[in-house]
Amino acid sequence: DESDYRPLVNFKGDGSLYVMHGTECIGVIGDLCVDIDLTLDQTRDFYSAGINANNVKLCGGHDINLKTNGYVIRTAGNIFIDNVNLNVDMLSPHISVGTTSQDGLQAHGNLIVNDSDINFTARFKQSLSGEVGGETFMIGKKTEITNSDVSINIKGSEDNDDDFAHHFIGIYGETVKIDASNIDVTANSKNFIFVCGVKALNKMDIVNGSNVIADISVSTGALGVYVSGPLTITDSIVAANVNNLRHPNVTPYAIAATEFDIDMNDKTMVYANASNVASGDAVAFAAMKGPYYLHDTENTPTFEAGSITLADDTFCIVPKNNEIANAQSTIQPGYKIDLQTFIDKDTDEIPKTVIITTKQDPEADYTVIDGEGSSWKEGSSDPLSFRITREEDDENIREHFEKILVDNHEMSPNYYKLKDGSLIVELKPNLLNKLSVGKHTLTVVFDDGEVETYFYITKKDPKYIPPETGVGR
Repeated sequence: DESDYRPLVNFKGDGSLYVMHGTECIGVIGDLCVDIDLTLDQTRDFYSAGINANNVKLCGGHDINLKTNGYVIRTAGNIFIDNVNLNVDMLSPHISVGTTSQDGLQAHGNLIVNDSDINFTARFKQSLSGEVGGETFMIGKKTEITNSDVSINIKGSEDNDDDFAHHFIGIYGETVKIDASNIDVTANSKNFIFVCGVKALNKMDIVNGSNVIADISVSTGALGVYVSGPLTITDSIVAANVNNLRHPNVTPYAIAATEFDIDMNDKTMVYANASNVASGDAVAFAAMKGPYYLHDTENTPTFEAGSITLADDTFCIVPKNNEIANAQSTIQPGYKIDLQTFIDKDTDEIPKTVIITTKQDPEADYTVIDGEGSSWKEGSSDPLSFRITREEDDENIREHFEKILVDNHEMSPNYYKLKDGSLIVELKPNLLNKLSVGKHTLTVVFDDGEVETYFYITKKDPKYIPPETGVGR
């Protein structure tokens, strides 16, 4: 709640601030507001950090560039990012196993992002003595991203194949809400293990035209979008591609949750693809009972089938007996759900792809009950009428009307008139007089179907010329 926010230090003005070199660039025992262009370069020391305060707010439409050898922003309370262009370059220092992990934007309270562009690059170098890892790049108890673009690119070192960086999460929260935002989390390194794109502990909502992409290709333990609770997707696109590149011992999951609520309409699409080297299990789309935690590296539990809710439908894919099993598939007519299973003959790799696209309502049944085959004479001042009924919900047929076509050409509303009862379409003389003599087609298009009929234009009667009269004639 920003009502509790009281900045002790307030950087504000038309200029800019440049800070570099030190154990911690900016430390405030209290709240910090940054309403100014800020460049923070903190990569000189063996270990160095960025900003530490009780609450931090970045705002004002400014450009903020943060480069660190440790955590970027850490708060005991909240982080508010409102209307800024934020560029983060986080280089994990040469630390060994057991050293405290260095999260990127780390709020022990809530992480709230509004109307902002965030470009986050995380780079890791393995030490000679071991591994680095345990980082989460955007984390809050409640993480909400609204009307924003967020790109997280997790990069590794390929210098030493014997060393591994491990346990990374792009975006995390006890609850995560992505609202009208574009999220892109990418990790591609054979030296990474256990990497997750977007993760929530209790609940995740992806809504209002959001686009969420998780492309994770690592040594093992790839997760795309993962929720240890329900996942809601409304009017949004979610795409996850996960690959285990070297070790098949931990199953990769593209999209997984304990339950799904997907509002299928023409704005919703869900794409999931998972592959596992050496013919291990690969799960694209899974509804699971029982929690799975990213840091559980020793025991990967066996899941029972859960359910994915598409209106009244259930659909689930779970691993079973070291094979990919379609545990339950009951699809109501009208949904388009494509399952594609491929087996690589050279490697016996078994990836699974699931594509869930919009719900397509079955076409309604429309019938022309009056007017089919009727004729209209050239030069007439009368309209040509057609009456159309709808098999179900006929009283609301007009609400489904979209347009009319004559001879497959869309007509302006100036050329026709609609009347009730069920639906009467009148073609006006100003249209009919432009048509040639002969047969023509009329197509009436609705939002859930269409109906086609035909009519004729006939020649007008020859003009009558009376005989001349008079004396001698």
